[in-house]
Amino acid sequence: MVTEELIINKYKKALPKGFELVSIINTELKGLKRLNYSLKNDNAIYNINCCSLNSHPLGNILPLIRMTVSFKLVEKLIHLKIDESDYTTSFTLLDSLFPLVYDKKFILDKPIIFKTEADIDKGIAYVKSYIKKFAEDYFAYWNDIRAFLPFLESENVRFLNDLLVGKGENRKLIIWKLCNHPKYDLFLQETIKSYEDYLKENPKDKSEVKAYKEFKSLAKRLEKTKPLYDWDASYLTPKPFKGVMPIIP
Repeated sequence: MVTEELIINKYKKALPKGFELVSIINTELKGLKRLNYSLKNDNAIYNINCCSLNSHPLGNILPLIRMTVSFKLVEKLIHLKIDESDYTTSFTLLDSLFPLVYDKKFILDKPIIFKTEADIDKGIAYVKSYIKKFAEDYFAYWNDIRAFLPFLESENVRFLNDLLVGKGENRKLIIWKLCNHPKYDLFLQETIKSYEDYLKENPKDKSEVKAYKEFKSLAKRLEKTKPLYDWDASYLTPKPFKGVMPIIP
């Protein structure tokens, strides 16, 4: 019989070198638990989901692979704490950023449902193969926050929100501050003005009122935050991923 304990134990025994197994409870979907293979260092947490337990209506499954990167200081400045479920970016945009670099033949066309031990072994083998073929390079690409700088020159708000998980302006402000970007103050003032102009016309937009308060509060916290790096214009030069240069809108 396939039990949650059996699945967890088999994933633990198959841990790739340097990774640990992390369990995350989804509070919005009662009973759903995600298992991640997690790679951590002093600055960042790299996660690859390897199993969903009690996923309605399929049960215990290996869903489509999802990878996330969480830079600890960025997320602490956003959320005022470190949480395993918070992340700075995911690989959602990768296929458009680096065309043809992702082998679509390697994508699961449907989840692997864990009905037998053989199904679990199949899922584990797939995840480990995915890590070797793709995830290791992906995590190495985002080795520190300076990897974001070429992308943050884009003024496409939708792109930034996709890249930085829905809080594009906030995370961009943090990264520019930590990298001592010369246009940090200009971006800060322009973003505040954009909020104020919009709210002058739409004062009852509660979501934007909340977002503006969060942005202003973040800007206040950043006044006491020192940059991690001295600015260098070379940070703006995009670097290739697996030999492919990015397309930045």
